[in-house]
Amino acid sequence: FQVYQGDLPPLGVPLNLKAEARPGGKVRLTWGAVDGASAYQIFRQAPGEPALSAWQRSSGTEFIDTPTVDGQYVYAVASIRQSNDQESLSGQSSPVQVTASATAPGGRACAAGQSA
Repeated sequence: FQVYQGDLPPLGVPLNLKAEARPGGKVRLTWGAVDGASAYQIFRQAPGEPALSAWQRSSGTEFIDTPTVDGQYVYAVASIRQSNDQESLSGQSSPVQVTASATAPGGRACAAGQSA
């Protein structure tokens, strides 16, 4: 039970954010759970974008991004607390960078049914 006046106090910042480049240009994000979080706000900066911006929400501590453009991506995450029809957002985690590429290193695109 918690008593507060005014705005709902935010929870802690999620720790240990990791971004892993996966086959097909996907990016797997994982981070540590925050006690009491109802969801997490993912922030993303795609190639050509000037800064991180609120992008997606996740109900768990893992998210798979499927970027449509290859390049360098930056991610951060914040915890979301909801109570009594109010919502608060924690500060952002430390940002992480990853390069998303739909083409395997040294690989080349192949037509269907052909091997490289």
